[in-house]
Amino acid sequence: MNTLAKIITLVALTAAIPAQADTDNTELGVQTERAAAQQQKFNKHDADNNGVLSPEEFQPGKERHKAAKKFSRLDVNQDGQLSSDELTRR
Repeated sequence: MNTLAKIITLVALTAAIPAQADTDNTELGVQTERAAAQQQKFNKHDADNNGVLSPEEFQPGKERHKAAKKFSRLDVNQDGQLSSDELTRR
């Protein structure tokens, strides 16, 4: 997967799950399943397991300039890290 696709996947997590689906038939509810899917994707990118994404974890490799701008925009508290809460805000 190229780096732009990774960004799109990571930031657009809510679009990955159909709005009315009970994907695992647990009847936990769409919001709970969406949150779980978002957290799973976030955890996959959190290489050092510290609970936040660094710029390097957010966008490894190519297209750093574009990623840096997007990272800065998403980093609501401007602490240089992205929390899962910051990624799910819109």
